Amino acid sequence: MCGEEVREMTHVVQILLFCRCLISDIPVNSVTVEGTLRSVKVLHLSPGSSYRFKVLAVNIYGAGPTSAPSDEYPIPGAAPSKAPANVRRGEGKVGSLHIVWEPLPPKDQHGWGIGYIVEWRLPRQDVRTEHSWEKELLPGNVSEFVTTIPGRNQYYVQYEVRVTAYNMFGVGRSSPIQYIHSADDIPVAVPNMVWVEAYNSTALMVHWTAVPNTRDSMKGRLRGYKVNYWLRYGEDENQATQASFSGQIEQALVIGLLPDTWYYVSVQVYNDAGNGQKSEKYPQKTFRRAPRMYPTEVHVHSYSSDSVMVSFRGVSTQVEEEPLQGYKASTVNSFQLAAIQISQKWLQIRVWETFDNSKQVYDIDVGRAVSGIVSGIKRHSVYKIRVLGYSRGGDGAMSSPPTLFTLGGYIFYDSSSTLVLPAISSATSTVSSSYIEIIVLIRDAASFLDFILNSRLSCGTKCTEHKDQCWSYAWNGATKQCKLFSNRCSIDSITDQHQNNWVHYTLQGKVYKEI
Repeated sequence: MCGEEVREMTHVVQILLFCRCLISDIPVNSVTVEGTLRSVKVLHLSPGSSYRFKVLAVNIYGAGPTSAPSDEYPIPGAAPSKAPANVRRGEGKVGSLHIVWEPLPPKDQHGWGIGYIVEWRLPRQDVRTEHSWEKELLPGNVSEFVTTIPGRNQYYVQYEVRVTAYNMFGVGRSSPIQYIHSADDIPVAVPNMVWVEAYNSTALMVHWTAVPNTRDSMKGRLRGYKVNYWLRYGEDENQATQASFSGQIEQALVIGLLPDTWYYVSVQVYNDAGNGQKSEKYPQKTFRRAPRMYPTEVHVHSYSSDSVMVSFRGVSTQVEEEPLQGYKASTVNSFQLAAIQISQKWLQIRVWETFDNSKQVYDIDVGRAVSGIVSGIKRHSVYKIRVLGYSRGGDGAMSSPPTLFTLGGYIFYDSSSTLVLPAISSATSTVSSSYIEIIVLIRDAASFLDFILNSRLSCGTKCTEHKDQCWSYAWNGATKQCKLFSNRCSIDSITDQHQNNWVHYTLQGKVYKEI
């Protein structure tokens, strides 16, 4: 017995088996009545299983109590009705055929004496030739079989395979014929034309000519390539580190290397049996380090209705670093950032929306300029920007901490006393424009006032709220300037505000004197 009854509230009669509803829709007119006894036929029971039954009645008001369980009634066994599933190739030594399948669960065995018949043969080569099945009987609920294939060159030979379950009552259905191969042998193919180029200060790009993925070359199925690398000075090939790359490829990136260091590199192919021979070794040196200094004094100023001006102080490189090639700005956002152009050169700036949880980062390479226009900035959004220098050694350190800005420009705040957190976007019915809310946690009222007066964060729906809770600051589309909107509260009505091309946002700041 189990602890919980299964009941349906819409049927007249139910028959339950170990708390599993066996029949849940039994109209009264289908129940046979003989005197005071009622009966119903229960179909589709599992052969070789035993059942106990309970009955309950249901009417429009609900279900009644269940009856006491009946005695146990065994169902006669029968041959298995299901075929073994997922017949496939297993691992094995060369010259062997390893067959694997999913064994039948007890409810599908339908009786005692479960076992399996495994059959295999070579596929038909033409319409006049058909090979006979080889057969093996395996007692027990096993899940694999291995046979040795006699003769030479029996690696990676295709066979037709099927598996059938049986028990003491008979033989069940055979699985669909599957085509699987005997075990692989060690590959004889060797990658050639290996050459290596420096990728950055800690990575090498390795190139080679792919080997033919044929039975003669691979002695099986190609799984991929392995790249071996070791220090040119101070290590030998026995100390090599090995990196695996799956698939039929012709190049691979090896990472985690030392800057400004010589390496030897070799390549080999592999299959299920193991690795092939190694190619000739190729020497290559990694680049010197990437810039370790990061750009400073990153400033953002309002420029137009959909762009801002970005400027920063650049970096210089040391002897152990590669010469500076330019700067990058990488973006993570939910919109497509438009072109960033600076004095006919390209600047790379990393920008992302503070409300966007996306991890997609893309960089824009822009050369050595140190200021520029970032276009495609959306209203009602707060962004972060980080700038970095780059060279052949890779990307350098990013400016830190991230610079917060809006379409109005840089948000001035003291990170030691102020914490800016994203809040949920909202809208209001009084003004047609949308709003975005920033929660600003500030230690004291002076810091809050400094934050408001020095920021270019557009805010305010009507006019300035009282005390320390909210200040109004808005972008004016007509003048293309961000102005302190509270100065105009006594002049413009809500209708006038919209007509005068004011774009409104909401800034909400709360003062916490003890944090």
